[in-house]
Amino acid sequence: TFRAPVGSDEMKGKDDEFDGQGNPVIRGAGGPDAFGYVWIDSDEAGGPVFNWQDISGTGTVVGGLGDDNYVGPFPISFAFPFYGETKTQFWINSNGTVIFKDQYVTLGNSNIPTNSSTLNDFIAWFWDDLVMSASSVHYQDFGNRLVIQYVDVRNFGQTQLFDAQVIIYANGSILVQYDNIDAGTDISGNTIGCQSSTPAVGLSVAFNTPYVHDGLALYMGPPGSHFIVD
Repeated sequence: TFRAPVGSDEMKGKDDEFDGQGNPVIRGAGGPDAFGYVWIDSDEAGGPVFNWQDISGTGTVVGGLGDDNYVGPFPISFAFPFYGETKTQFWINSNGTVIFKDQYVTLGNSNIPTNSSTLNDFIAWFWDDLVMSASSVHYQDFGNRLVIQYVDVRNFGQTQLFDAQVIIYANGSILVQYDNIDAGTDISGNTIGCQSSTPAVGLSVAFNTPYVHDGLALYMGPPGSHFIVD
């Protein structure tokens, strides 16, 4: 089932007035949140290793994405544990989130936890006002992991492009990877983290502050899931 655009161009840029106003990320690890989720990135000793898993030639193209919309649902072949709940399907939002229920996530990013009854149950890999082309996104299910790949996406109003991957594993691990970030890309006005279905519970990695860079791998998940997985 595909969803029509639900954003409004009149809102464009309103979240950008807060760009760079969040707290700087000064360590490569953090948490736990109220559920116990933690994060660690490849800049931190003992963090995950960046390993781009290219599926552009083998994955399923996600059509219908553009500006301010979402599409799905798509199946997950394994039972993915997320904040104590089992997820078997997902939606892809053009504004930089992977969602586990039928909802639109607005272009105006907020911190996590959102404390919102209408904005929850998602992974924010680069929650901002993004634009994606008809062939920007692929996904592929390998039975023990699901790879969602974004190539040549951009911020609304910019021409600079970047790539990212969200990989979820059957043991609950989440790996997000960033690469090929064009110089001048606005990396200071987004939210990165995990938001549970409970409005007050979520893991914040970065909010409206420069964080991502080429070759960055970010693990998020419960402490026991481990980030070194095949």
